[in-house]
Amino acid sequence: MATELVLGIDVGTSRVKVVCVSVDGSKVVAACIDHAFRYTRNVRDVHDALIRAMKLLKEQGMDLQRVIAMCISGQAPTVIPCSENGEVLEPMLLWFEAPAVNEAKELSEVSGKQCSPAMFEAKVLWILRRYPNLARKGIKFFHLHDYLTFLFTGRAVHTVIASGPLAIDYSVLEKLGIDRDFFGEVLPVGSTVGELRGDIAKDLGLPEGVAVVKGCFDYLASAIGCGVINDGLLFIRTGFSAGVDYCARKVIAPHVLVNTPHVISGLWLCGLVIVLFGGFIEWLSNISSLSMDLIDDLLERYLMKRRGELSTCIVPPYLVMRDVGWVPTKFIVLSNSLPSIPDLVLGLYTGLSFLTKYIIDYLSELGHYVGDIYLGGGVSRERTLCKVISSVLGREVKRVTIPECEALGSAIIAGVGTKLFSSFEDAVEKVIKYEVIEPSSELGDLLLRVYRKFLKVVDVIRDLT
Repeated sequence: MATELVLGIDVGTSRVKVVCVSVDGSKVVAACIDHAFRYTRNVRDVHDALIRAMKLLKEQGMDLQRVIAMCISGQAPTVIPCSENGEVLEPMLLWFEAPAVNEAKELSEVSGKQCSPAMFEAKVLWILRRYPNLARKGIKFFHLHDYLTFLFTGRAVHTVIASGPLAIDYSVLEKLGIDRDFFGEVLPVGSTVGELRGDIAKDLGLPEGVAVVKGCFDYLASAIGCGVINDGLLFIRTGFSAGVDYCARKVIAPHVLVNTPHVISGLWLCGLVIVLFGGFIEWLSNISSLSMDLIDDLLERYLMKRRGELSTCIVPPYLVMRDVGWVPTKFIVLSNSLPSIPDLVLGLYTGLSFLTKYIIDYLSELGHYVGDIYLGGGVSRERTLCKVISSVLGREVKRVTIPECEALGSAIIAGVGTKLFSSFEDAVEKVIKYEVIEPSSELGDLLLRVYRKFLKVVDVIRDLT
């Protein structure tokens, strides 16, 4: 008897990622296709990239007619205004755009909670105030993955942060003129939204009747796709943006860390976001005309050849801790000359490693134990990154063998939501495989000396900001 399949889709900043999983765990296949959405603002580019990604799955031997359920996650907070008939309207704002400074201040004052100009609600308020005619069109505001769910099923749903320091209730929004009708239904992650429309099923090469399951934000899906479903686990995600998240049973240091409810009931993800990690790597790859595989080979040789000079070429990206939260800063270049491309890439990798150690040390100071550490996301393919992180931390790191952890997590959510997996524990055990990365004590000793310099720079920048 043929094994049933579940499908996970993630719409990232630069790529559409799809993972197809057999419910017995015997086969897991992934495909990625670049899209131009962040440049064109045309959602059709995402749809076309998804169609091409589905064809790649089929070419790799997946019988897509056996797919039973699917789930979509995506970048956030990207805001897509949409008319009643599904027409995408202007303007839309991408996740890394944060024009709503005044609106965020108002939301903070009314709600009593700190609100960022990048938050979904602040962006919606910004759009409505500058384009008031939109409110008369029966408009809906969607996250990108919720828009695709609407396109696929005809049912408007809305993803919210339901509780915790970042949650803003609808009564607060209504006081500022944001009507509840501007958003879709709020459904639990993993609940069935509806069946896949026949025309969309045909485009994607899927059978009719596929259950479309409510998805979530990409970082939550990536936690599931790394197997981070228990208290005390930490994971590092490395896509266009990068982040360090810790799984906990309660909110931790809300004035410092971003805390959001996990997909797993009763658990929280507490951590931070580093923007433009993979985006920076992509830029370096483009300007150097080298593939990332070639850059990685170069870095491995370069790391061993020049390891004694690393203290002069580290470029650590980081976020500075303040009373109001984590504030992005620009690159701090610890070099008297313009770093070379290997310097920049290695510095970026080291910066992420330093941030991870910084978070782990901070959690330890608060009395929290960090168990296994997982690494996923597109840039986790790079061997040098994995070795640097493991060496700085002085412990093994488990790299997910399917780096498209957001899409893998979405597939697991689809399977658990439709009872094809009995639980998240069942799905993780069957589906997720890891490669263990061991640290290098020689490299670790060197990098920890540089880490002490990094801490001094953090202290200086914290004082200045």
